[in-house]
Amino acid sequence: MERKRLNILAVDDMAPICCLLKAIIDKEGHNSYRALDGAQAIDILEAVDIHLVFLDIKLPVVDGMEVLKKTKEMANRPRFVVMTGLAEPEIIDRALRYGASGYIAKPFNIDDIRGIIRETVKHKASKEEY
Repeated sequence: MERKRLNILAVDDMAPICCLLKAIIDKEGHNSYRALDGAQAIDILEAVDIHLVFLDIKLPVVDGMEVLKKTKEMANRPRFVVMTGLAEPEIIDRALRYGASGYIAKPFNIDDIRGIIRETVKHKASKEEY
């Protein structure tokens, strides 16, 4: 049986971070999408069936918290993992309350990103959601 490919969105205002995440996602064999601000992220989330989002908290135009709030009622809401350079407990706690399933601190470990992707694949396969 062929493994299904996830649609994974990387959202960060720093293009090099998006490029690194894209390279990891592509190497893992999944479809990658990138957004440099929260407004672009929301547009992609409305147009594409995204399964996993790596979401920076500090973004221009629409910040990461607002993306979490605006997408909370989506029918097929993806899994959100927030990324932050400031691992402040109150920010992380608020993101979790808004529906993030976890967080990673920047700079992140590439193996942690791979692990999150693989965990999401297992979760989706067990639910046969994609």
